[in-house]
Amino acid sequence: MEEVIQSACRRTFQHSHSINKNSKKKSAPWWSVGLTAMRKKVNANRRLYQRTRNGEALKERRKATYMEAKRTYQAETKKAKCTSEKEFYNVAASINPWSQVYKLAAGKTRTGSIMTTIRKPDGTKTTSLHETVNPLPALTYQTVLDLNAACRSKRTETYWLFSL
Repeated sequence: MEEVIQSACRRTFQHSHSINKNSKKKSAPWWSVGLTAMRKKVNANRRLYQRTRNGEALKERRKATYMEAKRTYQAETKKAKCTSEKEFYNVAASINPWSQVYKLAAGKTRTGSIMTTIRKPDGTKTTSLHETVNPLPALTYQTVLDLNAACRSKRTETYWLFSL
């Protein structure tokens, strides 16, 4: 009888301990296995670079490798966060159909701004929507980055139009 009670207690305590242990681990919704692998690779490259003592050429190569891996990791992390945020808002809108009604009734709706003019390379601004949209495929990379930064600072949704 005593063995049965001890056995039941051990199973119960192990079960409750494992539940508490797992409940503390909360992961970000945008995190993935690929990001974990990239993080480990970045950390390994950083350690290699920092622990290189002999040879400046080797240290510079390892620094370049580390910096490239870090840039890639940061870009992928940012992309994953952005994608997750978009999915969240799409799901939230489909789950709660009354949210839009509430916003309309409370007067809390915001209309997205439509970009009607851009600055041409010669310094003048476009005068019509057709003139604005027409040169977009010919924009340089830096111009697109500038447009994205300007749109993000104004908190408009038009910067999604300018993704490369």
